[in-house]
Amino acid sequence: MPAIPAKKWLQIRTAYIVGGVSARKLAEMHGVNSVTIRTRASAEGWTAERDQHLSLAQMSDEEMSEKFRASASTISDILLEETRAALAQHVSLADRLVAAVEASLDGVEQIKAGRSKAEALRAYADAAAKAIGISREVRGLRPGDRSIASGEQPQMLRVVVAERPVDDAIEESATG
Repeated sequence: MPAIPAKKWLQIRTAYIVGGVSARKLAEMHGVNSVTIRTRASAEGWTAERDQHLSLAQMSDEEMSEKFRASASTISDILLEETRAALAQHVSLADRLVAAVEASLDGVEQIKAGRSKAEALRAYADAAAKAIGISREVRGLRPGDRSIASGEQPQMLRVVVAERPVDDAIEESATG
């Protein structure tokens, strides 16, 4: 027997759930074996859906309104809690970013105050690495992921990730 088209299954399913038509009657109407319909109805939970549909159809307007109000209240509570959690995360990230920017500015001040260029640049690079890490975290990127926009790591990140070789090069240029 050829496969039953999806459109026909949708018609059968809808008549079974919403119309309350029996599997035997649907089999006669659509030329499909009633066992095939019962098997699919059982596998996909059509009977539970039909019972739920009938339950909703028998509710009074007041009961239906109360059910929707309760659902809306639950959804509202969930969204409020998710919003609070996201806001707390963003505040935390903003605080960390401010600290990284302040550390970066301290590195510039250290250069102006005469601290060795190598030490000041190292402090600046560390602060920049933290700021980049926070920025990547906000975008949902993990270490090793590439930038979403360009598909490549930004230049500053490549310099900071190299760590020790950059420190050695800075030290050599400061002493040489």
